[in-house]
Parts: sequence; C-alpha cells; structure tokens
Amino acid sequence: MNIRLFSLAAMLLCPMLATAQLAVTVSPVKVVGQKAIVTLALTNSLAEKVESARDVVFVSDNEG
Repeated sequence: MNIRLFSLAAMLLCPMLATAQLAVTVSPVKVVGQKAIVTLALTNSLAEKVESARDVVFVSDNEG
C-alpha cells in the first residue's frame, strides 16, 4: 500500500518539478504623477517563438 501511495505522489509531483521556459523580469517602479509604471520583460527559452501573451494584474495597497 505504501508503494502505491508513493507512486501516486510521485506522478502528481513530478510535473511540478519542471523548469520554467518563460521568465518574467520585474523592473523597479517609476512614479509619474499619480501613476506607477512597472516594466515587465519576458524572456523566452522555448524553441518556438511566442507571438503574443496576455496578462492580468491586480493592484492593491497596504489596506488591501
């Protein structure tokens, strides 16, 4: 029984051990008036070209 449990855990956890092929670099914040600009740079290590990407950002302050 322990071998089956270990095998199941290994099958579920192994995909999580993969290395990232797309990396996002976050630049320091630039404040312009009442706006904050944060530049995000995407680095591609994939063999195929990434033509587009979508992003969703949630901004919050100290109070949530």
